[in-house]
Amino acid sequence: MPSRLLLSVVSSLALAAAFVGCNGEKEDGYQPVKDTPEVPEAEHATEGSHGGPVFDLGDHVAMVELVLDEVTRGLTVYVVDHDDVKKPYPVDAATARLILHSGEERTTIELEAMPQEGEAEGKASRFKATDELPASIEDVHDIDGELELRIDGKSITAVVEPGEHEHEAEKK
Repeated sequence: MPSRLLLSVVSSLALAAAFVGCNGEKEDGYQPVKDTPEVPEAEHATEGSHGGPVFDLGDHVAMVELVLDEVTRGLTVYVVDHDDVKKPYPVDAATARLILHSGEERTTIELEAMPQEGEAEGKASRFKATDELPASIEDVHDIDGELELRIDGKSITAVVEPGEHEHEAEKK
């Protein structure tokens, strides 16, 4: 009888150890996470290499920099690398467009591809407005609307907001 009692005790202890594991840990070796440091959100550039504000294009695909010539009032849009705004990011050189918002009114400004030196055939990272901007836009920071470009055959939109801007974008 004592051997049966000993066998029962040893079996019970082995079974308990299998469920609990050593040192109170679960058998899989994982312990609950107690305190984890917060990971800061990645910072993005707010100004491009041409001095204009930058906005996210698509879901962090690239960035666009808007530059308004104060003398000619000509608008130039540069498509730049998301992580390095000094690096051009050539996209499909089809016509792009900027859809301006003014209350309920919408104005479409066509943008013509103006490839920079060294960009592959059919690609461009610079676009210039072919239409005049409304007189209400005195500064590049007054622009409110969406910029639409094509990347790899898909229409990608950058949300352009006046004044201080957030990095918001949507993909169509």
